[in-house]
Amino acid sequence: MFCLHKLYRLAASALTATLLLGAAPLAHAAWPDHPIKLVVPFSAGGGVDQTARELAQRLGQRLGQPIVVENKPGAGGALGVRYLITSPPDGYTFVLATAGEVAITPSLNPQIGYDPLKDLSPVALVVRAPNVLVVHPDVPVKNLTELIAYARQNPNSLSYSTSGIGTAQHLAGELLGKLANVQIQHIPYKGSSQQVLDVIAKRVTMTYASPAAVKPFMDKGQLKALGVTTEKRISTFPEVPAIGEVVPGYQLESWFGLFAPPHTDPKIVSRVNEEIVKILQDPALAATLRATVGEPSYETPEAFSKFLDADVKKFAKLISDSHITLQP
Repeated sequence: MFCLHKLYRLAASALTATLLLGAAPLAHAAWPDHPIKLVVPFSAGGGVDQTARELAQRLGQRLGQPIVVENKPGAGGALGVRYLITSPPDGYTFVLATAGEVAITPSLNPQIGYDPLKDLSPVALVVRAPNVLVVHPDVPVKNLTELIAYARQNPNSLSYSTSGIGTAQHLAGELLGKLANVQIQHIPYKGSSQQVLDVIAKRVTMTYASPAAVKPFMDKGQLKALGVTTEKRISTFPEVPAIGEVVPGYQLESWFGLFAPPHTDPKIVSRVNEEIVKILQDPALAATLRATVGEPSYETPEAFSKFLDADVKKFAKLISDSHITLQP
């Protein structure tokens, strides 16, 4: 009788262990079972914030849980990135960040508090954000080739405005200077609006700015586009050549990317990536993104990781070679 009772207990223990072992995949399969947080490291209303809200609405519908956008501005976007890094890697916190705070700032400020290649889990490269090189129509050049020739004949007589030191726009100008062997003076501003207006007012020769920022002025004939910073021409301005068509090897773009905390389950990362790619393939959303921030991108997490690695190294070398510091 004792042996039979002991046998029952052993069988019950075995059944309990089997159920417990099966609980992990069941719990994982239940993800997500409560709302997800999407951090935006900037104030509400900008291009990153608007893109995040478009994604949050659609991704929440596909995952069956609300996605709450939470703005955490500060330190040029670094505050939001640091918040993500310290969040649990449970699939309930993501950040939509840009090349600036992820790929550029760590090389400008080693005390920033994170290494983008070690402390982030790349999920999806959402948008490649080009800049357009524009000049005032009165500048005596018809195209980029003539601009380069003019700059070589008149060193430091030309100037370009950007939204600040160490921005992708600043680095776009530095890269052109190095590859085309020209000297063009950099004029940093504290925001993007004045940098464009001062080209129109002829206080600055040219600027690098987003398509959305310059298109209204181009349509009025107040600005003239000479090139785009991406590897290829963009659909918004198909008639404007890529700078690389004139200056071999030139390519420099900003981007928006979705990241998770380090050590997030690869299955969750892969699932979110798959859903984001499907969302970006919607023609209406793709058209909105092209008109406002840039070209939708469809890379896998693995491809995004390789892209990030190359970008971080490229920016680091350019910053070092150009002796760029955060001091004016």
